[in-house]
Amino acid sequence: MKTRLTIQRAEAGVSVISRLKSAEARLNNIERRQNKADGKLDTICRDISAIRAESNVRATLTTACMDRLSYQIADLAKEMASQTGAQQERNRINEERLRLENIRRIKAETRLANWKRHLAVISLVIMLFGSVSSAFLSWQDISGYLWAEIFHQQKPGGPHAA
Repeated sequence: MKTRLTIQRAEAGVSVISRLKSAEARLNNIERRQNKADGKLDTICRDISAIRAESNVRATLTTACMDRLSYQIADLAKEMASQTGAQQERNRINEERLRLENIRRIKAETRLANWKRHLAVISLVIMLFGSVSSAFLSWQDISGYLWAEIFHQQKPGGPHAA
């Protein structure tokens, strides 16, 4: 019985050893797979970290670009406001110049009209004076008196004039 037990134990030992060897082989396979999976997980973690870092950089750059863009828009709005203000000032100056030119033109036209009126009155007075003087000098008595007594000249038309 002892031999039987010994054989059984020996068979059991061989079977335990073979089981242990197969378990060890399975464990080695599992560890290898685990190592591969860990390597892949490490790679994935590094990739995720890189992607996250790139995302953070992109977000920072986007924020910086948006800030720069908002400053540029504000500067452009200020420039447009100053341009609009300058244009309005130029328009106001042009309108003022046109108004002054119109006032000068109206004053010149008024002076011209006044001169025309004065010249018309003066020409009427001269015309009236000429017609009255011609009528007055055409009288024989008056013309003779004026020529002989006042101007001490001969009567127009010579000594034979009546």
